[in-house]
Amino acid sequence: MLCASHFPLQAVWINFASSYEIAKGIRPGIDGFWQQQFTDDRTNGVSVPNTLVEQFYLGPGLSWEVNQKNSVNFNFYLPVSAKNVPAGPEFNLQYIHTF
Repeated sequence: MLCASHFPLQAVWINFASSYEIAKGIRPGIDGFWQQQFTDDRTNGVSVPNTLVEQFYLGPGLSWEVNQKNSVNFNFYLPVSAKNVPAGPEFNLQYIHTF
């Protein structure tokens, strides 16, 4: 059995964020993502109906610049709409170190 895969122009997504610095290096804000799939998944070369993924999530975020070489980003996403995907709160924690 072959797994579903996405080829060019079968899906698009956008990640976005906006924040405001309230203290040196501390930036709370709002963030989210949107995804739209344009063609159904295929299994063994056969189109599987009703498999188009659509999702839109929004939530709060925080960016903390610890110092010039280290920063931490936290994002908490809540589903606004989700179709043909598992839905529920998601979070992302990212540590960035510049060499």
